[in-house]
Amino acid sequence: MKRSIVLIASAIALLFCLTFFAAQSFAGKEIIRMVGEITAIDLMHKTVVVQVPIGKTVYKEKRFTVGGPLAPDAELIKDSRSVKLEEFKVGDREKQLQFHTGTPETAGRTDRRAAMFHGHGAGTDDTKDRILRSFRRIDSGVQGVLSEENAPVVLAGVDYLLALYRKANSYPGLCKGGIAGNPEGFSAKELHEQAWKIVEPHFHEVVHDAAARYRQLAGTARAADDLRVILPASHHGRVELLFVAVSIQKWGVFDPLSSSVTMHERWEPGDEDLLNLAALQTMRNGGAVYAAELDEVPDTSYSAALFRY
Repeated sequence: MKRSIVLIASAIALLFCLTFFAAQSFAGKEIIRMVGEITAIDLMHKTVVVQVPIGKTVYKEKRFTVGGPLAPDAELIKDSRSVKLEEFKVGDREKQLQFHTGTPETAGRTDRRAAMFHGHGAGTDDTKDRILRSFRRIDSGVQGVLSEENAPVVLAGVDYLLALYRKANSYPGLCKGGIAGNPEGFSAKELHEQAWKIVEPHFHEVVHDAAARYRQLAGTARAADDLRVILPASHHGRVELLFVAVSIQKWGVFDPLSSSVTMHERWEPGDEDLLNLAALQTMRNGGAVYAAELDEVPDTSYSAALFRY
């Protein structure tokens, strides 16, 4: 199907920006030095997570979790020499990781720091467990909001958080792809564009499957392409899915009391676009609406509908 086909009913791609690092809000520069075990590295986005020992309990070593993207002017020190992030490996211990946290101006702001921190006194497994518990709460909220929508969900975040969220996820509409990187580094427009690249094939597949279902039932009482039949059915909640031509307007009057439809060749006082009315009534009653070019509507009509019964 062409790009012009858009799923307009229950088809909002929800963008969950998964980041659990809280930015510091004061200006200036600061040198932070730490000695500990590197537990995660994302070379593409210059992001690290370090477990720093802060003491011991009877059962295990207590650690402070530090993580986030490095500042543009970050300096990394390993074995008393300045090195690149690529020289560190996950599992490195007793290596000093020193970096400068800067405050580059972003979108007119001077109070955002490029390095961010999160966590306190927990080992790697405990940290993952806390994140998983948080993700399960998010998943429960997603289920509550989208349980009847079947809308696609796109994740945005650093790779290791996306992987953890997928372990916690139970929502069937979660897309396989995701937007890698710190979501705070993207504008809303950039996030939308990247999300659409992931979601668009899903929409086209849904539209293709819906058209195939219509063709299977065409000619039976479960399908119609006559707007005089479709409008009353949409009002009474019978329309399961509806195709409408985006470039066409059909003027007229629909009387919900008598279910009568009066159509005019051109607009007359009191008229409304009956295709638009059919779409609104279908969505109001839980049906799906697909807007397509005229030559992409099944049966080459300006409207086509499948009925629930």
